[in-house]
This record gives sequence, structure tokens and C-alpha cells, in this order.
Amino acid sequence: MINALAQPGSNGAIWGTETQDLDATLVRWEAGLGVTRHLNEEVDVIMTVLAGEAAVTVNGETCQLAPGCILVIPKGTVREIIAGPEGMTYLNIHKRKRGMMPNMVRPSTKL
Repeated sequence: MINALAQPGSNGAIWGTETQDLDATLVRWEAGLGVTRHLNEEVDVIMTVLAGEAAVTVNGETCQLAPGCILVIPKGTVREIIAGPEGMTYLNIHKRKRGMMPNMVRPSTKL
């Protein structure tokens, strides 16, 4: 994971893992890039900044995050993340989201 932190030019999810209960995703954005404003109604998220800085807006309130900062983002809030001038890397951890249930049958490959 240390190598992933040092590699410039990576944007978005650069590493991830999941258990039966949790998802963890390492995310990197170059300066000025990030996560567009959206509403997450599914899970609470813990965001831990590992490198760089970011402006994070949750329900219209913006805060500046730096390495070592931890932010709990409750489900049901609108959020946006914009990387600072040197980019940023952070870890998101949340309860594993329920998988999609199949709602259609695949056609048979037999003729």
C-alpha cells in the first residue's frame, strides 16, 4: 500500500478489499479532482486522510482535511470531496453494502 500512496497520476480507487461485514477502499485524486456532490443513503462512511489535503463538504458545511484527519460521514448526507493543490490519498471504510440480487435469468447458451 505504501507504493500506491507514492504513485502520482492515479485517480479514483487504487486498492480495495472487503470482508463479510466491511468494505475498505484506498482512493487517490490529483489536485482539483475528487468526488462530485452526491447523496449516499446506504451506509455511514469513515474517511481517513493519509496524504495531501482536501476540501470536504458535507450537507453544505466545508472543512479542510489533512493527513491524520478522520471524518465520519453519516448516511443520508450530501457530500463532495475536492483534492488540494498536491492531490490527496484517503481510506474509506464502511459497512459492506448489500449485493445486487439477480432479477433476470440468463438465456441458455444451448441451441
